[in-house]
Amino acid sequence: MTFGNQVKRMEMAREPLIIQAEPGPCCWVLHPPTDPWGDGYVAVMRVELHDEGLDAAADVKLSTPPAGREVDLVEYFRRLCDDWRGWQGEQS
Repeated sequence: MTFGNQVKRMEMAREPLIIQAEPGPCCWVLHPPTDPWGDGYVAVMRVELHDEGLDAAADVKLSTPPAGREVDLVEYFRRLCDDWRGWQGEQS
């Protein structure tokens, strides 16, 4: 399956994916990606983080992988979580 086909499949999802940590109010919201230029090379996905005193959102651009590689968002987010180091103290 090509990147463009995967984006088209993901675009069919109409509702965002909400990942919520219990028992707190924090959540991670991944909106369905879109292919704004219709070229199958770049997808844009709205991402949000919410917690007590935190409301952050950004549009993330996902580009086509190098030739011969398939997109694996599950593996991408797994590596992102594994590599996350956070920070010390409060951020504002």
